[in-house]
Amino acid sequence: MKQKKQKNLKIGDLGEKFITKWLRDQGWNILASRWRCLWGEIDIIAQKNQSNSLVFIEVKTRSNLNLDRQGIDSITLAKQEKIVKSAELFLAENPQFADYFLRFDVALVAYQNLPNLLIDENCFKLINYLESAFEVD
Repeated sequence: MKQKKQKNLKIGDLGEKFITKWLRDQGWNILASRWRCLWGEIDIIAQKNQSNSLVFIEVKTRSNLNLDRQGIDSITLAKQEKIVKSAELFLAENPQFADYFLRFDVALVAYQNLPNLLIDENCFKLINYLESAFEVD
């Protein structure tokens, strides 16, 4: 069981790196990756093309044989609240972004799980990028 959890963490980390590269290729500026605080972790914090928008991105990486709609079902209200609270702490520590428009996006990534092959970036594919996947109340 421990070995499976370590493999899932590695796959999740590689999925986040895949999305970080994709965002950079799209002209985004990555401000932080795997930013951690009391409330949890924000996978990616980015700014698109020097805009005045600050985007907090949750990355969900799943195999093709998953049961939670590529990870979208795991973005529960409780998860959203944790991400929002984490974003608030990020802003408290980085007041230069206080006047920025905030957005919460979700990147859904699939990986092909082939036996006896090393997992690398070629195993990953962006399934859907959801802008403004949820909002702050």
